[in-house]
Amino acid sequence: MSTDVCVESTTRDAYFLDYYVTVVADCCGAAREQYHRDALARFERDYGGVTTSAEVIGAWERLHAPGSPAASGTRSPA
Repeated sequence: MSTDVCVESTTRDAYFLDYYVTVVADCCGAAREQYHRDALARFERDYGGVTTSAEVIGAWERLHAPGSPAASGTRSPA
């Protein structure tokens, strides 16, 4: 996924449709590292959050940890 083209365009559209959008920075890239960094900076400044895959995985693990409010209301996959 090209951060400076596909990701930036899609997240901008989602933002204008009132979605809360977060870009997972290490799951996309661009032809040049500078394009990637510039797109992430524009996105974070104007549209939403930028995070890493490790932070997303950590959040999911905490969300589904035994005793968490979300875990008590979820079902195991069938």
